[in-house]
Amino acid sequence: MEIKFTRKLNLKNSWGKVLAKWMSLLGLLVGLIYSIGGLIVDLLTIGLNAGTAMAFGAVIILPVLCGILGIIVGYLAELITIIAKKYL
Repeated sequence: MEIKFTRKLNLKNSWGKVLAKWMSLLGLLVGLIYSIGGLIVDLLTIGLNAGTAMAFGAVIILPVLCGILGIIVGYLAELITIIAKKYL
């Protein structure tokens, strides 16, 4: 069975870009909550240390990772949608 695509992935207005933006915002929100929570726990228990700095690194790392995941999942979902519309 040979699969021929009649429609290409739309890279200008695609699910990948939309999901990347929303997942990056979600990652930023989760990173902020995680870092503030880590700061509060460290202040109440052992004081500030390297773990606190790593918790604030989540503000940078989580939006990037969630954005990359959003791009991948969005483009895969669009590809699956194209295939499903063609064969179903």
